[in-house]
Amino acid sequence: QAEAEVLTQRAAAAALRNLAAGHSRNQAVIAQAGAVAPLVRLLKDGDAGTQTEAAAALGNLAGEASRGQYEKQVTIARAGAIAPLVRLLHSDDGPVRRAAAGALRMLATDNADNQVAIAQAGAIPLLVRLLGDEEPGVRGAAAAALGNLAFYHTETNEGNQVAIAEAGAVAPLVLLLLDPAAGVCEA
Repeated sequence: QAEAEVLTQRAAAAALRNLAAGHSRNQAVIAQAGAVAPLVRLLKDGDAGTQTEAAAALGNLAGEASRGQYEKQVTIARAGAIAPLVRLLHSDDGPVRRAAAGALRMLATDNADNQVAIAQAGAIPLLVRLLGDEEPGVRGAAAAALGNLAFYHTETNEGNQVAIAEAGAVAPLVLLLLDPAAGVCEA
């Protein structure tokens, strides 16, 4: 790919990320315009900067607790986003790991089907490992993703709770309570 094309795709993903942030109407318009599949493709084919922007855009498209959130999450999951997001947790690039964990957190928010799919894709042990990441933002994003994987509306996801504990998350989460690094508790 030509450098100009890569930069253009990265800029477009960043623009969509920003347009979707906290704006449910824009999230719906972006999804209806067909952005999800190309963003998922960029998770697989883009460079680290483009992968970061694509993951962040998908996380924002999944939306905070808003009307239509479940449908947006399902659209993203059905487009095949979960597996490449889980693979990006292995990235050598900290911003990529943080954005992937953040997108998984948003896809898991109050969505039991996605919680199960994310766990089945192997995210739990990877997120537990990221609790010890050298970058504070990655540690915080991993903790937030694990929290959302363990909880559904007013109920717990007992299967994921057990899997998270058995993967060794408790001790590193307790250490994060004492982590003085800025950004760890902000995720």
